[in-house]
Amino acid sequence: MKISAKSTMYSLERQRVLEEYGAYLQAAEGVPGGVLAEPLFCVASTATLSEAAKKALASSAAALGYGAETCFFVVAGADPALSPTQFFRLVEGIDPLALVIADTVTQQLASAAYRTAEGPRMLQADAAQRILGRNAVVFSNFEDLLTTPAKKQQAWALLKKLPKLG
Repeated sequence: MKISAKSTMYSLERQRVLEEYGAYLQAAEGVPGGVLAEPLFCVASTATLSEAAKKALASSAAALGYGAETCFFVVAGADPALSPTQFFRLVEGIDPLALVIADTVTQQLASAAYRTAEGPRMLQADAAQRILGRNAVVFSNFEDLLTTPAKKQQAWALLKKLPKLG
């Protein structure tokens, strides 16, 4: 890793995490070389999402002002699956502005990763919330919400609860 004088401790940590957990990361379609230059919009799921789901989420990131090119995907259930500690390190190391949890299994993983002093705090499904100060939305099954126009509107309504940029 080449270190620049312009690098900050945050950019250096992001680079370390991108290198360490690169096997779990996917860039949005159309990102040149799959390089995550400015990863602002993180989508975490147990398995790789369908192309339709990825496109819908990247389009949502663009509509909210994050930009489609800043959307990236964490496949937490890749072999071997991420532990709660690894999931926490990955998300916090990259430090996105928005976090989208796409399914129930990843909801449970994130709940364990972001435990409180009192113990694990179950994140609420199908709701917008803040996780350690980070804006987040949690879906019980994002893929299922793409099956009908009414369900697509449900998904978009929840995604619109993330703050707009710009």
